[in-house]
Amino acid sequence: MVRPSASPASKAVALAFAQAVSRAVPASLSHLFIPRKGRLSMYDALRDCIPAAARSAEQTFGGYGVREVEFNKVLEHNGFTKIRDRCILPDEVEATDFSRSSSARYFFSNRRWRNPDDPHELQELRQAWLKLRQLACRLGADVSLEALEQCCRERYGAWAEMTVNWSKAPRRVYRKARTGRKGGRGDGEECRQGKAGVASLSQQGSSHVHSLSSSAGKEVEEIEEAGPSAAGESMVGSSTGFAGDEQLDETSDKEELLDESWEQSFDDENEEEDISLEGGALQRVGRETPQGLNDLERDWGSRSWT
Repeated sequence: MVRPSASPASKAVALAFAQAVSRAVPASLSHLFIPRKGRLSMYDALRDCIPAAARSAEQTFGGYGVREVEFNKVLEHNGFTKIRDRCILPDEVEATDFSRSSSARYFFSNRRWRNPDDPHELQELRQAWLKLRQLACRLGADVSLEALEQCCRERYGAWAEMTVNWSKAPRRVYRKARTGRKGGRGDGEECRQGKAGVASLSQQGSSHVHSLSSSAGKEVEEIEEAGPSAAGESMVGSSTGFAGDEQLDETSDKEELLDESWEQSFDDENEEEDISLEGGALQRVGRETPQGLNDLERDWGSRSWT
């Protein structure tokens, strides 16, 4: 079932009511705001002053009133600025004064409740009341000036008491750029140091490669000038020098370790089943064939480790 939307007359009354009970403030007073939900919201005041303009369970057909979401959307499209805040509420302030949510709250910034005790603001309220009264007549509602003044007076007093200590508190929330981390935005100190280290390493690596290539080129030129015989001797000498005695010792040690591991594996597996080497490949032979063990011993004794 499609949810019915508010009638144009209800939306017009809602906008006129919000403009009458609230007052815009300069940008320098951006810390002043009006909650979008809760006890101090303008929608809560609309339901008290003009019940016909707000959605209720009794409205089953005809002109529907505005819901809270529709009310806030109408104001957003007509000059009311919406902001998001995650401020920590003082101990004496209840969460219901702002909204039903205790973590994320939305407000109308650069707005405050109109003060009917101020003569200038009272005059502005009376002029706005004349327009509001004409629009409310289309909904069959009558709005008295005294009721509108009382509505503003009660909420302005609670609003002023709540926000008196928040004159320097920032109301907007911005994401801070992460610096000094991989993938973060901005160039933090750690990022700059990391970039400098990478640059120095790349320079060192390039210089090292350049020196190696230049030395290799010099050796090739010397070998070509000396002739083919010198080139052969140089190659043999370089290969022998590259391996060295340590390389030969390391090879012999590896062969000994390989022999020990092979013998150990043979002793372990011989308890369950016999193994044999035929044609250089490992093959398993059953326990009932002693010929397999004889072949294995012959192959093992004749095997040369080269």
